[in-house]
Amino acid sequence: MPSLAETLWAWRVRFRVDVLSVGAHPLLEEQHASLPHIFVVPDRIANVHVQAGGQSLHLSGGDVFVVAQPSAFPIDVQVVREWAEPDAGAESALWCPAHPGGVLIRLVPHGNVPIQFFSGCPAVVTMPGPVSRVESLSALLTDEVSRLPEICPTAIAHLGNLLLLKALGPLQSSGNGSAAVPAESVPPEVSTSVQLMRDDLARRWTVASLAEEVGMSRSAFASLFSDVVGQTPMSVLLEYRMERAGDLLARSRSSIKQIAAEVGYRSPATFSTVFRKWSGLSPTEFRRSRS
Repeated sequence: MPSLAETLWAWRVRFRVDVLSVGAHPLLEEQHASLPHIFVVPDRIANVHVQAGGQSLHLSGGDVFVVAQPSAFPIDVQVVREWAEPDAGAESALWCPAHPGGVLIRLVPHGNVPIQFFSGCPAVVTMPGPVSRVESLSALLTDEVSRLPEICPTAIAHLGNLLLLKALGPLQSSGNGSAAVPAESVPPEVSTSVQLMRDDLARRWTVASLAEEVGMSRSAFASLFSDVVGQTPMSVLLEYRMERAGDLLARSRSSIKQIAAEVGYRSPATFSTVFRKWSGLSPTEFRRSRS
């Protein structure tokens, strides 16, 4: 069975970034909200008090916590800034010019993570900054987010995945019964199929062709994939294709016909219809909005 690190690599989890200010934030309200949510206290913030998942967390710069269980829904996070020194507050509040009042960074998966991946994990996992490498990772993340809106999605993805590995890796091997992340919660057939899709978005994948690649019958593979991920293989493939198309529209000069072919569509018209349904904008409108 794949390790946690191998599974994260197969999924290549990407994240949306939010910067939260002082006050109440209704973050997680639905049982099917994306998991996990990673929260990082910027290293230039003195002290933050957070109410999350029924727990009261007293955090300081460099600390990280992960919300990993749907049983915690709904969750409200109350952030109260408590500066150690009056002058430090005024200076630290400028860590992110785009969000001068920001005191907490939130990363939310942009895509799909297996629903069984976090079974048995506590609702909220905390990581103090002094824990091995956590402080340096949170400092790197803070520095990257401070560049908003000119952040690098690839850097955010790598840092977010490393923080997940630091938070959940020890639980996977802790042997503490229900408190551990099951090492076998994501079967290799599922991880392999995800990696195959992400590595070759242009290929005309079907459930049958994926099943053949991992040595299973179509029906058995479809059932296993849906049970583990919570979505069908084709729904996951669509999400990955549209994410890639959005990146190409925003960051390249490729034509819509070229982008359509790169993400598996022979017809630019079909691609445009699917992309509009996914994003709410036509490819041309999307590209214009990102320019």
